[in-house]
Amino acid sequence: MKRKRILGLALSLVMVVGLAGCGKHNSQLNSVVNTKNTSTSKSDNTRAVDMGSAKSSSVAKSEVANEEKHYPVEIDNFGKKTVYEKAPERVIAMDYNAASTLVALGLKDKIIASREAGLLSIDDVAEEYRDDVKKIEIPEGYLKSPLPPLEVTLSLKPDFILMDSFYFNVPDLFGEYKDYTDNGINILVTEGSMDKKPELDDMYVDIKNLGKIFDVEDKARELCKKIEGRFNEIKSKVDTSKKYKVMGFDSGDDKPIVAAGKSLENLLIEEAGAENIFSEVDKQFATVGWEDVIAKNPDYIILHETPEDKGAKNLIKILKSNKELANVNAVKNEKFIVVPLRYMFSGIYTVDAFDLIVQGLNK
Repeated sequence: MKRKRILGLALSLVMVVGLAGCGKHNSQLNSVVNTKNTSTSKSDNTRAVDMGSAKSSSVAKSEVANEEKHYPVEIDNFGKKTVYEKAPERVIAMDYNAASTLVALGLKDKIIASREAGLLSIDDVAEEYRDDVKKIEIPEGYLKSPLPPLEVTLSLKPDFILMDSFYFNVPDLFGEYKDYTDNGINILVTEGSMDKKPELDDMYVDIKNLGKIFDVEDKARELCKKIEGRFNEIKSKVDTSKKYKVMGFDSGDDKPIVAAGKSLENLLIEEAGAENIFSEVDKQFATVGWEDVIAKNPDYIILHETPEDKGAKNLIKILKSNKELANVNAVKNEKFIVVPLRYMFSGIYTVDAFDLIVQGLNK
């Protein structure tokens, strides 16, 4: 029970199908025909249509040739090698973080289902992706369960799932890796969700893998460059003259659950020029005592916001109502940094978490 909220995250965290061509083809023909002078003869119009058709056919053949040249693609992920003979067409994004990444890569039309997952609400999705993510269907079977049940997912007939590894912690409901691959469903498990010390490069690895799988490597490179540029811009604002002590507070009344040394949050705190007071604990999250918090006396406390606790008001209430914490610097000076919990896990929003932390430390 000591990691109830974090396990809730894990269980909640447990992602996309496109049809194109006809609409584009028709618009090309209309453009050719409509730009002709009204005095153009019927034979000239026919000739223009034929030319448009030939051009469209040539483009289609070129796209097929390029696809044949790109595939097969082999991806090493989750300790397994998967070969893709073509781009997936029916994709599930297991949460809005995954869905945002796919939308950013121009793959919105391939997403057949996603889920809010209790950690990242539609309001937390970046504005540039929000409208597209909002349109993604959430299957009724996903709404009725804290986890996406295996039978519901199989009924959707996906050929690809983008997801975190945490879902496999509940095989009785979610199923096992083999349950999906045996049904022709390929899986890409996000690097940052695996049982290892996270790295900033994890998010880039996922994006580049998706670029290869869907043959959108140019877009993947552009997205990585965009994120890296923003990260470097934020990094330039880090105040290196001070070394603040920081605690990442996830939950817990009697005993706090905090971000420890193997968490992405720990890495982001270090990148922001500060020190995680529980960095020595070799876990992602750990349960500690309030006496430990008092002894380490953090200057700032990062609060994990969830859709059910907007503004992390409940966490602030826990801290302020505990009289023993009255002289802790962060509590006494109300130095709280609110960050959506889902941002604290590797993905397209990692840079947003870093931005919020750096901004908070500069106040």
